[in-house]
Amino acid sequence: YSQLNGSLLTSSDYTDNNVTNGITYYYVVTAVDTLSNESGVSSQVSAMPSGQSPYPGPNPHGIPGRIEAADYDSGGEGLAFHDTTSGNSGSVYRSEDVDIETCGEGGYNVGWIANGEWLEYTVEVASTGDYEIEFRVASQSTGGNFHLEFDGVDVTGTISFSATGGWQTYTSVYADSVTLTEGVHIMRLSMDADYWNISRMAFVSLGDLPPASPTGLAAVAGETSVSLDWDDNGEADLDFYKVYRSITSGSGYIQIASNLSASSYTDNSVTVGTTYYYVVTAVDSDTNESDVSNEAAAAPGAVGGEVFFDSFEVNEWNGLWTEDYQNDWFRSTQRATDGSRSAEVDGSASDAALTSLLIDLSGASNATVTFSWLIESGLDTGEYLAFDVSTNGGSSWSELARLRGNVDQENVWHNESFDVTGISGGSLRLRFRGRMSSSNEDANVDEVRVVAW
Repeated sequence: YSQLNGSLLTSSDYTDNNVTNGITYYYVVTAVDTLSNESGVSSQVSAMPSGQSPYPGPNPHGIPGRIEAADYDSGGEGLAFHDTTSGNSGSVYRSEDVDIETCGEGGYNVGWIANGEWLEYTVEVASTGDYEIEFRVASQSTGGNFHLEFDGVDVTGTISFSATGGWQTYTSVYADSVTLTEGVHIMRLSMDADYWNISRMAFVSLGDLPPASPTGLAAVAGETSVSLDWDDNGEADLDFYKVYRSITSGSGYIQIASNLSASSYTDNSVTVGTTYYYVVTAVDSDTNESDVSNEAAAAPGAVGGEVFFDSFEVNEWNGLWTEDYQNDWFRSTQRATDGSRSAEVDGSASDAALTSLLIDLSGASNATVTFSWLIESGLDTGEYLAFDVSTNGGSSWSELARLRGNVDQENVWHNESFDVTGISGGSLRLRFRGRMSSSNEDANVDEVRVVAW
């Protein structure tokens, strides 16, 4: 016997709440006098709690919130769970027939799953609405299938995932826009395939998720203003947009407008000749704010504004670039400053060139060229990535910058900005050249932008 009460009881009754349904417990009591003399034990009594109830309890699991898979209800086989084998194969956490093991992500996971098994959870939904449900799952080689029921009704349909390559290599799969009603429910996780693990479930109210980032932002320079326009967001709970501005590409944004109901804005607080960089965000009725949109740039007083941009995310060279005979440039997924691709050159390359087509400056004769570039640590002394411009359509070239192996900082992105003046209309071209001797020596370029003024 182990003592249950931490302090002496003054009444002749006691309720043991730390029990598991389906297990028989045996009890005795003793009496203690004022001198701390303790009697012998009473006669023994026994009881087995039954019925389904939350675990660890006493309250239902809250939604929104996170529910550990191993915290299925108390109540036993056929009532709170169904397992096709006897005993807990993992021998941890709970002493029932559900198979539980220590999880590589922390806590515990349910494993040794077989098709037809199920677990039930008493849950309480805070408010009626749509929810996103995340499931953390793993499977050595087969993947898995399952679905989720509320009060006997399938609310997700079959959710499938592919093998993750390890029993403790977890991935997230989602059920989106699942409508749940306020109140207490019995939720059943139904296993529809063999050989997979699950560690937890997480419920997020879609009202708590921010809108998507606005897309399609474009900036057009006027003589003393910049006009912005972007695509409408489609969220039903969208409330308004915010506009941010910087004089540095990619950072330093300051909010200049809020509570915009339309997907357009005119910035009249500008200085002629200064290039401004803009992003916008969307805000919903719960004040959740999206990530920023794509960046757009313009220089008021300029004739052209942004006239060229490529982040190498679209098909091969996007109709904007050509390679020389060496064909050593390609769109790479190895690294990028934004998105998933950049332009990469690797050896052996002898000034292998990636050259832009003619860039139309829309009547302007000056331009600001910005980009990011990187050289890997494998480049040797004398090897480099260089940047050239031509202001006469490619008849002659000027080198403006060079990243040199064993000289300049390697394996980091460098952000560059150059003002190019005296350009004959429509005759600006850009060129990147790479010199390296080996196929494991490479360099990258990303987010090339030209703003005319």
